[in-house]
Amino acid sequence: FGTVADKDVFPLFDLMPVEAEYLWVKANIPRAMDVKVLADRGSNKGLKGKTMPGVAQAIEKSLEMAKKDDLILIIGSIFVVGEALPYFK
Repeated sequence: FGTVADKDVFPLFDLMPVEAEYLWVKANIPRAMDVKVLADRGSNKGLKGKTMPGVAQAIEKSLEMAKKDDLILIIGSIFVVGEALPYFK
């Protein structure tokens, strides 16, 4: 999960499952929210996770962490999803 700094996406945290593990990322754009701020705000809502230096590293880490029947979701800003797309073609 990553987002841009000027969007109020934090009400979404109330909809995200607390039993999931999150990888907090910063998209490679100037408007991206600082990953530590994002992780702190997620933690304040009871969401556990790790900060990652970028989308590519988060994809690699999620594939390492996932078990056979796990689901990996790449969510947040369209910029994060856009950076992830080339890894799945």
